[in-house]
Amino acid sequence: MPNNIDYNSDKYYDKLTDVEVKKLTKRLNEIEQDQLIAWGLHRISGGFVKAEFDYVEGDLIGICIIDGVQSDCENRVNETLCELYRSNLEYKD
Repeated sequence: MPNNIDYNSDKYYDKLTDVEVKKLTKRLNEIEQDQLIAWGLHRISGGFVKAEFDYVEGDLIGICIIDGVQSDCENRVNETLCELYRSNLEYKD
């Protein structure tokens, strides 16, 4: 079934539908788990990854991935801004 939604129309340009919010929430959880393992932060006490919705603009969704190590002796935090395609929630190159 083809996706015939015009994400650049005024109706969809800057907001997500309820279905998109549910799918995005699931995808952000997947990204957190994948990155936690990929970056080895699951092996470090205080290691964390948090993926958050930032914005939607046309056919792109902006997310912010925050990762690092926080403990009583270390506070290292990184922030990465990424974009996902709205239609399939895959990373934009």
